[in-house]
Amino acid sequence: MAVTRDGKRAVSASPAKTLKVWGVKSGVLLATFSCAAQVECCAFINDCKLIAGYDLGQVHFLELVEPSSTCRAEKRPTLRYQHGHARQSEEET
Repeated sequence: MAVTRDGKRAVSASPAKTLKVWGVKSGVLLATFSCAAQVECCAFINDCKLIAGYDLGQVHFLELVEPSSTCRAEKRPTLRYQHGHARQSEEET
């Protein structure tokens, strides 16, 4: 689990292959990201970007995107996948 510097949001990593972003004060689930493998660790890079490490040896970067004022159907922020990196195998070194 990690908390943003401003203390407003927390992210939790789950063996159930999810990352969940929570409102700290309200306790409300703000966003969920389904992963391909068990999430081993996570941390906020800043108040809207986070990094997660998976048991497959991968690292992924995600961005928490606030709903736009023009998109009324979406009321909660979403996690958007930015990019990831796989661990280099011993055969490739």
